[in-house]
Amino acid sequence: MNVRDVMARIVHRAKKDDKVGDVANTMKQEDIGFVPVVDGEKLIGATYAASWIHLVLDERFNRRGAYFIPEGSLDWEAAYFRMWRI
Repeated sequence: MNVRDVMARIVHRAKKDDKVGDVANTMKQEDIGFVPVVDGEKLIGATYAASWIHLVLDERFNRRGAYFIPEGSLDWEAAYFRMWRI
């Protein structure tokens, strides 16, 4: 089996100046977890769903790079909406 046998045929890409919320919305709607980022036709990077987790989580839960969130201590709905106000 080769990579071409399992690769995505349609690749969604983001431009470097696209809004994070727009890209996140596309990723959610299309159920994709990885998007290459381009400047014109040049690939300059990539983003993935987990790379935005810092926008949702509150720093008070950061324990040396890992987040520990005791049950009931975070309003997930409010955190979700904070993420989209970028």
